Amino acid sequence: MNFFEKLKNRGKSSFPIAVGASATGKMVKMEQLSDPVFSSGAIGPCCGIDPQEGKIYAPIDGEVVTLMDSLHALGIKGAQGVEILIHVGIDTVNLNGKGFRAHVKAKDKIKKGQLLLEIDQAVIKEAGYLDTVITVVTNGSEFSSVEVMDQSDVQVGMDIMQIH
Repeated sequence: MNFFEKLKNRGKSSFPIAVGASATGKMVKMEQLSDPVFSSGAIGPCCGIDPQEGKIYAPIDGEVVTLMDSLHALGIKGAQGVEILIHVGIDTVNLNGKGFRAHVKAKDKIKKGQLLLEIDQAVIKEAGYLDTVITVVTNGSEFSSVEVMDQSDVQVGMDIMQIH
């Protein structure tokens, strides 16, 4: 960035960064998630959504940096270096991709609200797993705060977190 651009952008902030809901459904607080890796915040501040339908959308603009072979999880890098993990279900890695369909691949540029994955909720539930869609800010400690909104019912794109 050249000197004049720096002057023009001085004082402007890209924060807070709004993280949108990746699914429509009931929000689940971090502490109420049934997997202790998530409920303890071990990999970062997070929340879940019990989805009404089997469609998972991008919570931010960015780039898909990782898409697991089992399609149950993907990583996104967004503005200001924010790293988001979308993890669909608890123990769904054991399905080895059965019931999952990806609409993106690693290195794809994505826009908030873009369809990322489709899941067959019946397949997941028949296997005895939960289909909770968990959104994690995996590098939350690099920011001054990550505020999880107190929501009950959410729609795709509705703000569920603010990163400061």
